[in-house]
Amino acid sequence: MSTPLQILHPDAEPVPDWLAAYHSGAPFPREAFFASRILYYPGSATDGHPISVFGKAHAVHCFVYADSGFSKAELERQLTNPADHEHPMGYSLLSLVDVAERELTPRGWTPHATLTPDSDRHFATTRPPEGPFAIFAVLERNPDRNDDHGPTRLAILHIGGDGYATFDALFCQKNSRLPYAILLQDHGFGGNWNRDGFGSDSLLWRLAQQKGGEMPKWLLVATGNTRPWPDYHEVSAPSYGGMHNVPRSLFTASTEGALPQ
Repeated sequence: MSTPLQILHPDAEPVPDWLAAYHSGAPFPREAFFASRILYYPGSATDGHPISVFGKAHAVHCFVYADSGFSKAELERQLTNPADHEHPMGYSLLSLVDVAERELTPRGWTPHATLTPDSDRHFATTRPPEGPFAIFAVLERNPDRNDDHGPTRLAILHIGGDGYATFDALFCQKNSRLPYAILLQDHGFGGNWNRDGFGSDSLLWRLAQQKGGEMPKWLLVATGNTRPWPDYHEVSAPSYGGMHNVPRSLFTASTEGALPQ
């Protein structure tokens, strides 16, 4: 049975031209970034597993991480220090820039859901110590690594904010499009506005349905504690790694190659 990495290899693409040409300290290239293939990861912490799957397969070069439980200082330390255990292995930081809210949503954005915290979950009010933030990092592969390790460059947009609201603001507006891939893991604690989770027929799925258009091609689902979205089918053996080392399998809306239920 094929692994997620093996299944994604035929979806490989070159490094986007804008990313190959990006230079250190340049502003966040919003239009080019969101026109690229993106993997979205709500409740991400600093989990590098999607990079070791989608990035290593050269299927995705751009990642959006959203988590309200980490400070900007923690993320900057992890990205700038190659010795940090969360630093993307085999890559060095080329550029790290702050991104203002107006750069993310220059025309503003319209919420499509009312988010209210569960009264019995104090974690629901967790916010980064310095308040919401966004940072854009470009990483360059170390010269002692080759294409088998991953692409020459990766781009990560870290949002210090709620996973549902970030998804709505960035991917569910009139002139936006849904991500190419999403990582779904329902941790059961911390940071988001309700206990709905991200898998199954959750608020995240309902926002995507309401947006309309082409749904994400791939879901990487932590099958030990998370159900896939409706109409998605498992197509891979599990891959271990990432947060809590929970097995994660690849799902797609296509029935071709689906595993028996």
